[in-house]
Amino acid sequence: MKELPEELSESLCFVSCCVEALGVHDYPCWLPQRDVSLALFGANGKHTVEQIEQSTGCFVWATEFSNVHTTFTFEEPSINIDGVTYNGGPEQYYQLAKSIGTKDEETARHTILHSRKPINSYIYGNRFALRSDWDSVKEDIMRVAVHAKFTQHESLKTLLLSTKNFPLVQIKPGDAFWGTGPDGKGRNALGLILMELRQKLQGSE
Repeated sequence: MKELPEELSESLCFVSCCVEALGVHDYPCWLPQRDVSLALFGANGKHTVEQIEQSTGCFVWATEFSNVHTTFTFEEPSINIDGVTYNGGPEQYYQLAKSIGTKDEETARHTILHSRKPINSYIYGNRFALRSDWDSVKEDIMRVAVHAKFTQHESLKTLLLSTKNFPLVQIKPGDAFWGTGPDGKGRNALGLILMELRQKLQGSE
């Protein structure tokens, strides 16, 4: 795989498996994000990238950095936190935490722990009672999950470190907290957590 340049002239997307719509078959590789979004989502997809770049400048992203995968295929690896294995990866851990201390805690745990797919963890996690302090703790919970994912799996750690110090931006028009939101100006909280972790890992190398 070709390394990223020292400076970005365009936003790039890491693609690790064959996607027929992209017309490229030499994987893994970094591709121009505008081209990827145009091929998959048409002119609106390209426009979304342009909107984001107005706020962040050129950026990079990989589906491996997300926890739920709907556009690209990626099987989340298991993570272990406090002696408990989460076969559905960070999303499973995160969604389970939502109901801790509520009347639904046990039912949620049973349901979500038996769900291997992150998208199912997400769906189930929104069906149960939400703990009262969720907004104040959710980012720290995600930090724990992301730290486990990228320190327990060397290939993912290597991928994260390969992004140097470039902005990491999750294109997510439907989520202005964890992603970019519809106007490209969302909080991009997952990207921020990943950049924070990347900086710590760089310091330990």
